[in-house]
Amino acid sequence: MNAPMERRRALSAPPPPPADPIRIMEGLRRRVYVLSMGLGLLVLLILGGLTLAQPRPDMTTLGVYGGLGVMAVWGLVWLLRGGALPWAERVVIVCNAAVILTQFVLGAEESGPAQLLLTASNWGFLLAVSMLAYLALPLRAAALSFGTYALGTALTLGLGGLARGGLDLLRVHLSALPLLLLLYALAWYRERFTQEYTRRLLLETQAHTDPLTGLPNRRALYGHIETALAAAGPCSVVLLDIDHFKRVNDRYGHPTGDAVLIWAARHLSTGLRAGDVLGRWGGEEFLLVLPGTSPVDAWTVAERLRAGLHATPHPEVGEVTVSLGVAGAQPGDDLGRLTVRADTALYAAKNQGRNRAVLSTLGRPEEDGAPAPG
Repeated sequence: MNAPMERRRALSAPPPPPADPIRIMEGLRRRVYVLSMGLGLLVLLILGGLTLAQPRPDMTTLGVYGGLGVMAVWGLVWLLRGGALPWAERVVIVCNAAVILTQFVLGAEESGPAQLLLTASNWGFLLAVSMLAYLALPLRAAALSFGTYALGTALTLGLGGLARGGLDLLRVHLSALPLLLLLYALAWYRERFTQEYTRRLLLETQAHTDPLTGLPNRRALYGHIETALAAAGPCSVVLLDIDHFKRVNDRYGHPTGDAVLIWAARHLSTGLRAGDVLGRWGGEEFLLVLPGTSPVDAWTVAERLRAGLHATPHPEVGEVTVSLGVAGAQPGDDLGRLTVRADTALYAAKNQGRNRAVLSTLGRPEEDGAPAPG
């Protein structure tokens, strides 16, 4: 397939969907997990080295560190290669829960300060795993956290740990419960806040996005124009209209007309600067906001867009042309005055034969309509 045909197909493809808040949050979680596993692997290497440096290394502890290290390496590889987050989360949670319960059993065999230290460390480990669980499983993680707590406490006390540790060991176990409850409360609040934030973000995105083309809609363009007017320096707008669009709908049908609008939106968006904003003004009209751009430079942009569209036939309809009206901001302008001048220049372009860009040369709409220089 030749390059022009590939370009036509790309331009006629449906626009990408608006940014999905769920995907954004998943991307942030992936980064947090990669960082956490990397740091965790570093800590495990340090702890393993310190254990090996002892006169009589504890092989059980080294085995635990080794198992967690293998899990961390697997998790890093899985996440960096784009593996699904739920799998990584569940594997990490299950492995850590198994380590926690194992350490509770080992702690029951200790006595004195060593037993208390191991038990307190284990509860800190459980709190960290519970945080991950609440990220991965929302409020369902409560069953995992409190179930592990209950089972770990039963294992420790039931295997003779209470007889060895006495009241101090019981205090350590009981002190972990309020922390787990607080963590549950924070997770509940986070889930409710996330749901509300996501709902509001979706509503805001829908309210400011044209559903057909994926471009900012007229309401969103109002804000961009006002921002450009409030900034220091020049700014301009280009209002453009697809020529004879009604004929396209009448001859080819409205689905093809919609395809032409999508194709035009994709084509017109190509090559714009980062600060430029193209949106759908309504119907077959589009508006381009050009911050920091003089009227003459804006006309140059408009002419480039016109010529590029004219030179790229639509795969089904063939030649598609646009008429464009260009207006630069004048002292004291507001949104209404600026867009009225652009609209007047657009009608002048249509009256002069279409398929052309006209620059609004003066500040008064009744004096506009002269063709742009060049």
